[in-house]
Amino acid sequence: MPEIDFHQGFRPLTSHPFDREDCGETLPCKALRPYVRCFWGPVVQKPCLVVPDACADIIIRTDDERIRMAFCPVDNTPFVSGLQSGCMFGVRFYFWALPYWTGGPFSEEAFPDLRSYLAREGFVEADHARRSRLMEAYLLRRMEKNRVEGALLDGVDYLLRSHGRVQAKDAAVHAAVSLRTLERLFRARLGLSPKEAAEVIRYQTLWRRSLAPDGFDVQEQVEALGFCDQAHLLNTFRRYHGLPLREAVARAKNIAFFQDGATGL
Repeated sequence: MPEIDFHQGFRPLTSHPFDREDCGETLPCKALRPYVRCFWGPVVQKPCLVVPDACADIIIRTDDERIRMAFCPVDNTPFVSGLQSGCMFGVRFYFWALPYWTGGPFSEEAFPDLRSYLAREGFVEADHARRSRLMEAYLLRRMEKNRVEGALLDGVDYLLRSHGRVQAKDAAVHAAVSLRTLERLFRARLGLSPKEAAEVIRYQTLWRRSLAPDGFDVQEQVEALGFCDQAHLLNTFRRYHGLPLREAVARAKNIAFFQDGATGL
């Protein structure tokens, strides 16, 4: 199975990428890095804004010595997570990685032996580092060895290389399939349409660029990412992030206020 390298050019960010006080991220082993964004945890203590990151998560809680699992598919709307207590552990998959483990919906049915495996291997008592190693071993063993559809990977590659600034029909042409075929593949294998994937990719590209240490020019990004004008860019960002761009950047960088005109937003 050829290794993909999509992760080299697309690194989605959370709404709080610089805050590691309550929830850290651990990179997986080298073999899994093209498919798994990170293992995260171990504790989330406060409500948190969750933004679309083109990823799907397995969330595992171990309250009362029991293993509870939730499977969160790729989403394209922001929400605020509730106040959580207890020990949590998560596996964050890139959206293109799902077909390597699932043949359908992203759910516990796609990982039928995960709960028993974790219980047998002492997941409840393990620390974060050992939990990560246990998940690595499980994912490597369960990883689908059959070839994922080339048209699907070609479509994903085209969307990522264009930073989401394309129409679905252009991605279909690049993948040498009909638009209907590409839409069917995306829906069945990834859980979202090519258009939805492109929009989340463009939003995430904008979010990362807005946090660049060397500055951010909103007008440059209007042209670079194919927005009609500045209002279109700002409204699109707010729809996906749940906050105005200026406020989102301030919160991410823990800045109390901006001087007028300082950011160009």
